[in-house]
Amino acid sequence: MKEAIKTDLNGFYVEPVIVPLSQTGVTEILEIAPSEMEEALTGYIVAEKVPEGLFTPRWDFSNSTWIEGMEQEQIDEIRNAPRPLSPEDRIAQLEAESVEVMLGLTEIYEALAETNAAPRLQKLMSVFSSAKR
Repeated sequence: MKEAIKTDLNGFYVEPVIVPLSQTGVTEILEIAPSEMEEALTGYIVAEKVPEGLFTPRWDFSNSTWIEGMEQEQIDEIRNAPRPLSPEDRIAQLEAESVEVMLGLTEIYEALAETNAAPRLQKLMSVFSSAKR
């Protein structure tokens, strides 16, 4: 037994299937619809390996080969999509943002201290300090 690929009528990859080792090439999938008594072509079994690197494999019936079924524009969007930050980089980013926030709070505290709002500010800061614990 080996893996082959089931395709739709347009040659687009649907799912892998298991076929005998002796099966090669392309085989039609004929199914009988419950309401009809005739067989209808519903897809194909392609017993050729899909090459690596295809985003949307599609069987080219005229050239008997797998080709890329996705538009180049879509492929470019995927390849040029921003990469998510690694966990380490995300932690470093959050730490830097936290430092910026702390510096900003320090500036606010110092400005308020100069306006005699220090007692109320100390009470507010104690609320934040107890929330961190």
